[in-house]
This record gives sequence, C-alpha cells and structure tokens, in this order.
Amino acid sequence: MLGAAFLLHGNQPRRAVRSGDIRASASAADLTAALREIPSRGLDQHEDAYRPPAYVEGMLELIDTLASIGWPTNQAEDWMIADCFFSSTWRLAYTSSRTFARYRGLSGWGGRIDGVTTPELRMRVARSPQCVTFEEPLSESAAFAIASALALPADEAAPSAVLIDGTWRMAASEGLNIQTTAIRLGSRNFKPADGAADGMVDFEHEKAVRVLGATTPVYLDAALLVLRAQADGVVFVWESLP
Repeated sequence: MLGAAFLLHGNQPRRAVRSGDIRASASAADLTAALREIPSRGLDQHEDAYRPPAYVEGMLELIDTLASIGWPTNQAEDWMIADCFFSSTWRLAYTSSRTFARYRGLSGWGGRIDGVTTPELRMRVARSPQCVTFEEPLSESAAFAIASALALPADEAAPSAVLIDGTWRMAASEGLNIQTTAIRLGSRNFKPADGAADGMVDFEHEKAVRVLGATTPVYLDAALLVLRAQADGVVFVWESLP
C-alpha cells in the first residue's frame, strides 16, 4: 500500500493555482516518493486484469495533477528547447504499458530468451543531430545467455548492454515521435522490420521497440520526465541519473 504520496486531497487531483511552481514541486515530490514504493517499474500491474494494484490509479492521478499544473517556470515551455531534456541520461522508473511489460523491456530480448532480463532502461536524446539512444544493461549471466542464443562470435566479449538507436522529431501538438533505426548487440546489428512498408505483420519482438514511438511530454524538470502515450492510461515516467 502506498503512503502519503497518494493522499491527494481525498483521492481527488489537486487543482492548478497561481503558485504553480510550488504545486508542481510538491506534486513532483509526491510522484518521486511514489516511485520508491512501486516494484519492478510497475510491470506487475498486468498480471491480474481484474484486480490491478492500488498504485495504478494513484499514479495516473499524480500525473494528471502535474500535467494540469504545468511545468516549473524555470524550465523552457517546450521540451524541444529545454536543456535538461537533452543534457540528462533518463532512467525509466515506471510505465503502465502492457506491451512493455509483456516483452519485459524495450528491446524485447527479456521476453524471448531464457535467462535474459533487462530490468533497467536508459535514454539519451541529442539535440543535433536529432538522435536518441536507449540502453538496457545486461548482467554477466544475461549477456552470456543472449550471446549463446544469438550465436555471437566466440572470440567476442559478451555484450554489456543492448543498445537501441533511433531518430526523433517533433509531432503535432508538441508530441515526440521516435523512429527506431537499429538494435545493437555486440557486433550484431538488427534493423527493425517495418511491417506496413513490407506488407508483413511485425515480428513479435519488434513490436516491443515501438511502445515509445509516439508520446507527448506532459511534465519535465531537471529530475523528472513524464511521457504520455496515445493509448489511454499509458505513461512512462523517467528519472534523471546523477
């Protein structure tokens, strides 16, 4: 059960007021505190479709509150010109995405190969050129399992991470569109198939990388980034690494 972070005035979202910076700071602190109480980035919330954990509704309320208040005035009004968006390495702390949970990560390898887990996802975004790199660090055992499954060269060191390259562009209504260009694992590069272009159904593991394809940043400060996907109720909450 979550603590004070979810005691939002009788479980009702706070309303925006003139002192928006104070409200945003308090709500951001609530969200940060809530993240500490949620296990496994929230991936367990889909295990029982009829009885989701109590934190699911609370997280959406907190995010709605932050979105209604607006960003702190010490941040740029638009994410695409905010220095902290590009200077930070972001770590995914929470997501409500069912697809992400199904594939146990962005690359999809955690859901495909026995012995492979990808419990952390990092994101770095470059302003120019407009590139984005995702990284899923691998433990020694996971690296060995994935190297064996993909038949990486025997004389090659086991990969320390799965790297996912992409490009980004601003979409309508200040949205963020990300196009994945390659998945790198050691010396192997995998180019995600475009099912629509090829007239084919996407391969299962290639659906995983598309969960972040179209989102909208609804809150940003130096420590927190909240992305809302097009699908109702799907959010991605990121924390800036030190």
